[in-house]
Amino acid sequence: MENGHIYRARKISNVRSHPRGFTLIEVIIVAVVLVLLATAIVPRMSGVSRRKNDAAFDAVASVIAAFAFHESTNNGQLALSYDNDFRQLELQVLEQSDSNSGQRPIWRIHPFTQPITLPDNMDITMIFSDGEALNPEDFFITTQSSGDRPSIELKIEADDDSATISLTPYALSPVLVRKGDQKQKTIRIRSNLDDMGLEREDW
Repeated sequence: MENGHIYRARKISNVRSHPRGFTLIEVIIVAVVLVLLATAIVPRMSGVSRRKNDAAFDAVASVIAAFAFHESTNNGQLALSYDNDFRQLELQVLEQSDSNSGQRPIWRIHPFTQPITLPDNMDITMIFSDGEALNPEDFFITTQSSGDRPSIELKIEADDDSATISLTPYALSPVLVRKGDQKQKTIRIRSNLDDMGLEREDW
């Protein structure tokens, strides 16, 4: 009897030492739960990233809009500048100085427009001024003392997202076109009615 009890105890302890594995149903349930969590989390994460890009694109467009607005309401010279070392896009204004003093012109950040700093995942990859390609990492675009304003077109890229911002010489605000936009926005171009033979049209 004693040996039998000892044998059964050893047999039970040996059986309990083997861990129980997952059944097929349990594995399927866990997989379904993980898929549901992924479908809920991934779109939210991509949505947050897109909203951040939207905010940065809009901020760049707002600086260019300020460039257009202040140029149309101010007789002073303005400049749109970017330095990739600081990753800052700035609107600057030329201080009035004595041209006969021989001193170099002094540019200051416009008091009514704050510089913006591009996110680390975003870069200006293309910039044109009056059709001339400039260095996208370091540019300085100025208005002319005569009051003429150059056309500006720049492209911003962030991961798999991008936007193009265009400002024509006589537009009051820039046009922002996002990657994947189905409907292209209209860019207004100044037209000379005399050259078009419409000088005697009835209005």
